[in-house]
Amino acid sequence: MISLPLVTELQVHEILRELGYDDTKHVTETGRFWRHRKAKRHLLVPNSSDGFYPDWLLDDPAHRARAIGDQATAEAIGCISPWERLRGAKRPKPPA
Repeated sequence: MISLPLVTELQVHEILRELGYDDTKHVTETGRFWRHRKAKRHLLVPNSSDGFYPDWLLDDPAHRARAIGDQATAEAIGCISPWERLRGAKRPKPPA
């Protein structure tokens, strides 16, 4: 049996930035707060495990995003594909 690849910390941070969040200097023992630029909402994102997020660890920020009324972020976090980072770069087509 082959296990799914893990989502990287970089993938999660990129999604949050695309959705209008910036990381803050407010850190707890379990995670870091991110703040939405326009809505001024705060979202606690758990610390990764050695730079990776197992799928069960991504459930928490998705639930927290729903709790603050940010359904778009909850869905985006839930839809991060662990396979994205394993796809090779597209090769340019050879000239005809």
